[in-house]
Amino acid sequence: MRAGEKKIKTLFITYIWNPTNDSAFWFAVFFTAIVLIKFSMFHIGVLAEFQISINDVIISSLGFVNVFMIKFSKCFFKYKNDI
Repeated sequence: MRAGEKKIKTLFITYIWNPTNDSAFWFAVFFTAIVLIKFSMFHIGVLAEFQISINDVIISSLGFVNVFMIKFSKCFFKYKNDI
């Protein structure tokens, strides 16, 4: 692998793959927490029916975007300072 290809691969992993991977994990955590809370509320009788709406996915997606931006900015400033 040439030096240019290695640098592109390193930049891709640093700026795209790692933040996306971390964000997908936290999206799953947020979404699972929402589902468990709604299921618990349904089980104890607070909610009349158990349903997952598009708003639950949107809220989890906002968590995805927030975590992605935080991880991306940390990687960006860390890499920028290392140069």
